[in-house]
Amino acid sequence: MWPWSYAMSELKKPFNMGFLMIPEFAFLSFAATIDPLRMANRMANQTLYHWDLYTLDDKAVTPSNGIHLQPTRKLNDTEHLDGIIVVASKDAKRYHTKEISRWLTRLKQRRLMMGATSGGTIILAMSGLLGQEPCTTHWEFIDSFKEDFPSLNITTDIYEFDGQRLSCSGGTAALDMMLQLITVQHGAELAEKVAAQCIHPDIRPAHEEQRIALGARVNMKHPRLAKAIQVMKDHIEEPISCKQVAAEVGLSQRQMERVFKEHLDHRPNQYYLHLRLEKARLLLEQSDMSILNVAMASGFQSTSHFSQCYKRTYQRLPSADKRKVTS
Repeated sequence: MWPWSYAMSELKKPFNMGFLMIPEFAFLSFAATIDPLRMANRMANQTLYHWDLYTLDDKAVTPSNGIHLQPTRKLNDTEHLDGIIVVASKDAKRYHTKEISRWLTRLKQRRLMMGATSGGTIILAMSGLLGQEPCTTHWEFIDSFKEDFPSLNITTDIYEFDGQRLSCSGGTAALDMMLQLITVQHGAELAEKVAAQCIHPDIRPAHEEQRIALGARVNMKHPRLAKAIQVMKDHIEEPISCKQVAAEVGLSQRQMERVFKEHLDHRPNQYYLHLRLEKARLLLEQSDMSILNVAMASGFQSTSHFSQCYKRTYQRLPSADKRKVTS
């Protein structure tokens, strides 16, 4: 039986959670993961949770904000753990090693809870520790993550929690994920008290979208425009004509031109190209895909045309943004 599936009266106290801190992780998601445990202890007036920090080499680690953090235990000191959460960011791939895969695998074999924030999900995937249970990561990595691991059940939700694995997109989504964990282990009342301490009045469900709705982001109130953009996003790898996009949303091509210009100050074909190039840029930065494969995944039939469009938009060639593959 998994530790977190026990009835609340049977749950081992305290629950010992480990945090594997990968260099350059985002501090916000780390704080949003660990601090709810501290607040739960305080609100319950007892030690429900204990935590320890681990690093890849048992030495200080530096997150993206430059603060140095020391591990509290060495990698060979894990016998007390009930769960482990991998805290990482966009450069997670660069720090993955066979040694860390073996370390995480040994923990999984002991039936520990396995979790991740943001790029930490990528570490779990590279270690072969994710099956068909839903998982998520930061929206910026989603496309490259799906390209690298097409067999995984990857969602765009803010977090996933199925009782055996937990993962979140990072940022404040980590807070909602941990509040869900507290709810499962100690009840909704304690979770609501912790949320109140965080000035977080509404605990978000897992299926919330990571990014602000399109209409809110571009300050528009034109449902057919939003639908047209969604049609474009659905046809990135195999682009369709703007005439076809207009037909799918019930507009003439001229009407669609006018709506795009009025609300986005772009012609439809310009905006469509921007969506494709933005996907290409993220794939270049986050995946190991070749420039040719990135071009094809973004709807370009040749690398020369892709490079021309990319340079015209970003003032640099795709090779300048290609992620450096490390051993």
